Amino acid sequence: MNPVPAPRRGRLAAAFTERVPTKIAALMLAVLLWAIVRGEEPTELVMAARFVPVMDGAIELTAGAPDSVQVVVSGRTRELLKLRSQPPIVRRRFDESTPARLRVTLVAADVEFPLGVEATAREVRPNVFTLRFRPMPPAAER
Repeated sequence: MNPVPAPRRGRLAAAFTERVPTKIAALMLAVLLWAIVRGEEPTELVMAARFVPVMDGAIELTAGAPDSVQVVVSGRTRELLKLRSQPPIVRRRFDESTPARLRVTLVAADVEFPLGVEATAREVRPNVFTLRFRPMPPAAER
């Protein structure tokens, strides 16, 4: 004996109303799997990084240093998300042999990432600017 087929409208409604918990669980699993795979994809973004000039005690910076620069960073999405709470720092060292006026060119190697972040700096913008320094007076004169 053959069962009577359900009307078309009834089958469509049943597709959405039967076994709802199983369908919700499958949807949540699919979204979770998508998020995991998306986090592993390589990506690139531009973010602000603080510029930190490091000087020995013989000179001081008088003008020209930007507070921050833009850095083009690449890496896995989940790694770059870590940089939202701890952005990279662009650090350059200067010593007593630094001239009073210096045209500085920043490169990707000047970018420092926090421990535990696997990312790569591709470019720094602006990468060229002029800094002015002056010698510090001897300690006896301060």
